[in-house]
Amino acid sequence: VIHASGGATGAPSACEGSVAWLLKQKTAAHFMVCRDGRVIRMVRIENIAHHVRNGDIDRSSVGIETESGRPDNRNPFVAADWGPQSYWRMYASVAWLIRAIAKETALPRDRAHILTHEEADRGIPGAHTDPGPYFESGTYQGFDARFPGESVTPREYLMRLVADDVPPQIWMVAASGSTDQVEIRDPNSLGLSHIRVWRQDDAGKVTDLMHEWSAPVAGMPPVSLRVEVPAEAGSYRVVARDLVGNTSAALVRVSGPVREDPPQVTGTRFSLLASAAGSFE
Repeated sequence: VIHASGGATGAPSACEGSVAWLLKQKTAAHFMVCRDGRVIRMVRIENIAHHVRNGDIDRSSVGIETESGRPDNRNPFVAADWGPQSYWRMYASVAWLIRAIAKETALPRDRAHILTHEEADRGIPGAHTDPGPYFESGTYQGFDARFPGESVTPREYLMRLVADDVPPQIWMVAASGSTDQVEIRDPNSLGLSHIRVWRQDDAGKVTDLMHEWSAPVAGMPPVSLRVEVPAEAGSYRVVARDLVGNTSAALVRVSGPVREDPPQVTGTRFSLLASAAGSFE
């Protein structure tokens, strides 16, 4: 069950303020997900958290608070609460958490089993209405640009993240100048999170980290990126991860100098190592 919490005054941040207030009231959800992507556990999932009024759902569900909404009850929800350009890390962490809970409990990852607080308590007098109308039907420029013509809302984007089991694609592309490149792309257009290029020894063990990239805090995470292959002869492992942890790796072997005049790229060989969620190294 997804909640929205506006936080409390007098705390280092709205996220910590919400955690402190909820624990004091003894009505905390099981987890709090902050806007910066941090996940704070408040109640163990095997325990009842008393996060909804519907007793049947309360006893059989996991509650996830999000750092959205406002403490001012006169205007508890505003459009900025779910702006993907600013808060994509919160989306990614909520989706990652739901996926982890589903794996642990065999919970289906569908709309029938992933509810909002409003849906869980619908029909109960005085029940809450979070996470609010913007979560359900808000439209945002970041989503419109990423998914033209699809009218993707915050809830739809979150559900796509939860359902995503397709790892990033990695392939060689034409040389740019005198340097070979690999292109990494998220086939579902949800966004890339991290890319690393490692030197690999003859035994297949990674040694030196040659390049590292992480999605910037501001703006929607990119769907595709190109990364240069190191010019020195050797083997290199390119590893890419999307927002929910699906990971792909590819091996690039450089058998001779790549930087020549004119450019010579025939000394580079490429092979896909893996396309599954796994260790990010």
